[in-house]
Amino acid sequence: MYFKYQRFWIVFVLGGAGLLCNLTFLPDTASIHLGIYLLTALILIGRVQSVRRRREWDKLGFSHDTHLGLLAISDTILIGFVILIIAFVLPIGKYWPPARNGYETLRSPMLHFEEDFNRLFAGLPARRGLAYRIWGNVMAFQGTINPTDTIALQVESPIAMYWKARTYNYYTSKGWLSNETILRANDWTPSYSVPLQYNKQIEVTYRLTPGYESSTLFAGGQVLSLDTDYLIETYDSPTFTINLEDPSVSDKYTSLHPDIYRTIDELAIFNQRKGNDLNNETISEILPDNLHLIGAKNNGQIITIAEKIPHWPDVLSVRTDGPKIKPGQEYEVRSSLSLATPEELKGTSGKYPIWATQIYTQLPSDLPDRIRGLAIELTVNEGTNYDKVMAIQNYLKKLEYNLSIDPPPFDGDGVDYFLFEQKEGYSEYFGSAMTVLLRSIGIPARLATGYSEGEQIRDTDLYIVSDRDAHAWTEVFFPRYGWIPFEPTPGVAIPPIT
Repeated sequence: MYFKYQRFWIVFVLGGAGLLCNLTFLPDTASIHLGIYLLTALILIGRVQSVRRRREWDKLGFSHDTHLGLLAISDTILIGFVILIIAFVLPIGKYWPPARNGYETLRSPMLHFEEDFNRLFAGLPARRGLAYRIWGNVMAFQGTINPTDTIALQVESPIAMYWKARTYNYYTSKGWLSNETILRANDWTPSYSVPLQYNKQIEVTYRLTPGYESSTLFAGGQVLSLDTDYLIETYDSPTFTINLEDPSVSDKYTSLHPDIYRTIDELAIFNQRKGNDLNNETISEILPDNLHLIGAKNNGQIITIAEKIPHWPDVLSVRTDGPKIKPGQEYEVRSSLSLATPEELKGTSGKYPIWATQIYTQLPSDLPDRIRGLAIELTVNEGTNYDKVMAIQNYLKKLEYNLSIDPPPFDGDGVDYFLFEQKEGYSEYFGSAMTVLLRSIGIPARLATGYSEGEQIRDTDLYIVSDRDAHAWTEVFFPRYGWIPFEPTPGVAIPPIT
């Protein structure tokens, strides 16, 4: 169509844009391909324009030099070389502020689609090390990655920590999602909550300076406050509807949590005894302390309840409430860290709150059976949940760490492929495997992503964190102590709190 209407230049514009976009993921030496493409495009444009001009002159009866075509090509080659030389010797965008600002302005409309592209093309190996890792709402399993030495963060902290970008609550065979979460102001509290303070916690204040523009605010442990306006990614109190007229509608909750099962059973028994007439007061008396009655219909036959979750929201990530944080823009964070010892974690019961099992034991229905079989095999002789966690962590640490790997097959499960086929990978695979194995045996766990502690400057509290420190690990929930980080990746360890 473009050639039919003699708009052939549109083809070069579209092709050049596609090639330029692909250069983002290719080595610097691949720029020569763009140069060759542009030069040949200029030569063809010069040739076509020369032919057009001579045809017009022939129609008008003007005489012209028969060597004009060759002269046009030689002149185009000369001018093309001059243009390309000037273009390639101009200051590189990342070093020249006007070029960088122009690039960011042109790129901003595409940010909305960035995560979809990341998810669609995550299986392609990265030929070039990207300057920074981006943890969006989707974290898809990838193939080969090439981290760089670019500085991502500078942190001044009295304690070494993992600097978390976000955690993911929903697993699919292709990777992780932040599913059914909400963004709320920092002073927000859940709709139905109870005061709860986890045991053995200390508060730490530290300052971070990012090396790149980002709407994500990095932090260690459980964030308590920041000295800038921010939003938290979290979730509200889970709600449940119990239908006493048709118990099969409620059966899906019986395997979810013992509190829901017992509540359904007690309500059904009372309902039969009193002749299908339950009022709000009676229902509230039957409900355990951790459940709140929202409302009842049909003489108490259809009941909606909510769980009372901790007053302090469970934070999956922290975002700026306004413009992105600029490179070099310092911010201060106050966090809570756990000091729980292995002995104390071993002493916790296996009774989890409903929200922990509802959100953090989720797995896809088509999860391969051999994943759960491996988890059972590794933990069958362990007496406590902490011992089970450590057994799975120790098993994963025996696998091989490798940044150069093949992505999982399109029709396969990423964790299954890592555990049983490839048996090597990097931190996203180790953290995902540990999280999924724990979930498969009913232990609430989630994948955390961000940066490891980085390199400490000797005799200071300053940590330099580079792109090579980009990392993923597992957080496991323990009643009375909250979320505890674990490190399944070989050769690295959670920094001790000293």
